[in-house]
Amino acid sequence: MVCGDARTRAAAVGVIAIIIAIVNLILQLINREFIRSWYFYLRTGIWILIGLTAVALLIGIYYENSVIVMVWLIVASVNGVILAIFYNITLAHLIEDIDIIVVSIFFIIHIVFFVCCVWFPYKYYSTISNSDPY
Repeated sequence: MVCGDARTRAAAVGVIAIIIAIVNLILQLINREFIRSWYFYLRTGIWILIGLTAVALLIGIYYENSVIVMVWLIVASVNGVILAIFYNITLAHLIEDIDIIVVSIFFIIHIVFFVCCVWFPYKYYSTISNSDPY
């Protein structure tokens, strides 16, 4: 297998999810344009939830608990869809070309991030729950 087994890849996703959640929280605090809007508070809450659930994913991987890994899969999927909707709403309200390009790049990066955040832990979940992933 490439890059280790399913457990190693799922653990790497948990660590990377924590790092990306912290980076996104810092970037949101730097951008003070939306600090008083509901959008800021909701996105901050989503990234805090992703960071906390990533810690739970690492605990679930350590103890090989399939329920905790399934919680990660559900939270990552739901929050990925919510953030995709937010990026689409943001793109609809932008006027300048550079803003559209920057938000589009962030949108693509987050789609790839959430696909990886669901795929690798799902493969690990199917390994520890003795189910066929296909």
